[in-house]
This record gives sequence, C-alpha cells and structure tokens, in this order.
Amino acid sequence: MPVRYRRILKHHPLRELLGPRHPGETPLRYPVDAPWSIVQAGMRAYVGILTMLQAAGRLPPTLDDRRFYKGLVREFMAFRERALDAMSEFAPTDLGATPGIAELACWRVFQHGPESRFDVHLGALEDIWLSAGAADAPNGPLALGVPVEGRGAFLARHYAVAVLLEFDTALICRARGDIDGTLQAAVYGGQSASSSFNLETAPSGAGDIASLAATLAALRSEQARAAANLRHSNSDEGRAKLAVCEQWRRWRAGELHFQSVAAFAREALKQHIALNSGPTVERWVREWDQGKNIPDLA
Repeated sequence: MPVRYRRILKHHPLRELLGPRHPGETPLRYPVDAPWSIVQAGMRAYVGILTMLQAAGRLPPTLDDRRFYKGLVREFMAFRERALDAMSEFAPTDLGATPGIAELACWRVFQHGPESRFDVHLGALEDIWLSAGAADAPNGPLALGVPVEGRGAFLARHYAVAVLLEFDTALICRARGDIDGTLQAAVYGGQSASSSFNLETAPSGAGDIASLAATLAALRSEQARAAANLRHSNSDEGRAKLAVCEQWRRWRAGELHFQSVAAFAREALKQHIALNSGPTVERWVREWDQGKNIPDLA
C-alpha cells in the first residue's frame, strides 16, 4: 500500500479501553482475532505517544478526540516528507571512498526506496542524530528544527506513530487476504516498536492491559485537572487571580509596599470585584511565597 495514500488510521489499538462515543464511530477496534503481539505493541505505542506528549505539555484535550488521532498521522507524514526532501539534497549520487555517517544514511534511504516503509527516514535520522561522533549541528541541513536535547524523544514518538501505521496496514492487508503484505507490515511495525521503546525516556509500561489502563487513568486525571485549570483561568475570578499574582510579584520585588498579607488581600478585593474572599487571597499569597501553584503569567 503506497505510503502517500496512508493519511488516516483505520484502526485504534485502545478503542476497547477508551470506548466509542457513538455506535460505529471510526476508527475501528483492532479485530478480536488479531495477533496479540500486534495488539499489545499497538496499545503500548499509543500510550507511549500520550505519555511523551504529556511530558512535553502537549496532551490532547480528550483521549477520545478523533481529530487528535488523525493529527498524529498528519504531523508524522508532514515531517516525513520534509525529512526526505532534505535527505534527497544531502544524499550523494555515489558513495565514493569514505562516506560519512550522514551521507551513508541518506544514500541508504533512496537505495531501499523511501516508499518501502513508514519509518525509513527515522532510521536514517537516528544514525545521523544519535550515532557517536555523527551529531548534526543544531541548525545543520538535517537538524530539521528538532533541538539536540529532544531528538531521542522526538524519534521515539514518531517511531510509535509508525508502529500504528504499519499495524494498521497489516490489519487491512489481513482483511483482504494479502498474506505477504500482512507479514511485511507486521514485521516493520515490530521493528518500529522496538526502536520506539528503546528510545523512550519515560517508558510507558510493560504493555499489559492493567498497566496500560492505569496509565490511561492517570492521563485522564491530568486532563481533567488541566481542563479545570483552563476553565478557571478563563473565568472572571481566574483573570483576577492572574492580576493579583502580578501585584504579588511586584510586592515581593519591592516595587509595591503593603504592611501585611491581610493588607495586600484587602487591596486586592478593592481592585477586583470578581474576588469576594480575603482569606482566599491570603492563602494564595502563602502558597506563592512557598513557591507553590504560582500561575504562569507568560
């Protein structure tokens, strides 16, 4: 199945745990008779993606959001195209006597054919970025805007998306009776999974249903807290709290003067009609003084 046509995922490895919001909602569950190795690795890859996005502060608004699931593929394919374009400019027409690691990696991509597998660019970038003595300059032609310190995690996440794409292809081929296509995609998916799991900075777990469900529960809890904080920050009280925090910063920096925390709270109540509790403002100040729960004013 040509890579250029694989822009969406038909199957979702964790639909059993997430549950569809509407009957017949796509993507479909992994088939109940699918090989367990595919199901397990697919589930672990998806949870790994969520865990890595959480660590980067990019956890999606809801785990049931199909737009997020499709967005994973769009992001992957856009980066893949950009990487292959850069590699085509960098790859030598012939290897010569002693090619460097980058030249050899790019040459191999086009010798094997970039359409052969989804992660063909990731293997080359892993050699270029992570091999000893082969690190590309932070702004070099093959840096592709990925910071040096985040390249391992970036590759782990993209390898995990390649897992989902390869296994999706394997399941589609299996449904069509294409045994060769099924086996090839399953093998490629397994290899992508191994690469992703080896590069994970925060392993997503052993892959059993219980541990994956526990990880998802923790992610859902984090989402709920983030959603509540967002709702609060967009409320009148939330906006007033940000303004009070800025006043507190100026007070502690010596730009403003108050005789006590109570005096500061009284002034805050005078300036912000959305606030109606002096003790609440005083609690905020005590927390901020201890370095706790300080709002981000950026």
